[in-house]
Amino acid sequence: MKQYKYIILALFAIISVGCEDQLTVQPAQSISGDFAVTNDRNVRNILIGVYDEAGQAASYGGRLQVIADLLGEGDNTVWAGTFIDPRQIKEKKILEDNGFVSGFEANSVNFPTINLGLQYMFKSHLGAKLDFGFNRFSNIDNASEFKVNYSRINTQLVFDT
Repeated sequence: MKQYKYIILALFAIISVGCEDQLTVQPAQSISGDFAVTNDRNVRNILIGVYDEAGQAASYGGRLQVIADLLGEGDNTVWAGTFIDPRQIKEKKILEDNGFVSGFEANSVNFPTINLGLQYMFKSHLGAKLDFGFNRFSNIDNASEFKVNYSRINTQLVFDT
């Protein structure tokens, strides 16, 4: 019986103080901000991580860039690929099941929407117009979370014949 007491006492001593220092290791995939910029190697590792994330399909290295190019180029580019999703974007006929935009559905009614305009005629046939618009839209409940604030200021020359 005495032997069991010593074994239990020894196990308790080992468990309570044995390896606590070795269990408090900082994770290799994250470092503190102060330590991050202490040497060239750490800064290089941070930049590699940033570039890796930016190159992912959902970031600047993928769909975002492709969608902007397909929407903005007009007749300057031709989509000759066999994938239907980019073709829909290029032709500006995007269907609900398009894989590039699925999961990003907006509410059909959004507040506030503001449109204000002023027009001043310098002469009976010549004037200027200034208008401002603001709109906000956000995700529906079961879509990926996003919110977009859109504002514009527009000036126009008015010519009345």
